[in-house]
Amino acid sequence: MPLLNSPIMIPSVSSLLLCVVCQIASYFFTCCSLLLHSITSQFILFHAFLKKERTTFLLQFLKK
Repeated sequence: MPLLNSPIMIPSVSSLLLCVVCQIASYFFTCCSLLLHSITSQFILFHAFLKKERTTFLLQFLKK
């Protein structure tokens, strides 16, 4: 009986390990993509702010 059980046991353990590794990788990539998205959106907002400031500065400069 142990001989029959051991070949079944090894693939299930390796598949469980693979599943855990995939879950960790999935969480890691999700966190990375969220972080990248937030950095990108912050950069876009900052760029828009700079553009607005530059436009305001040019308008004030032209008024003088």
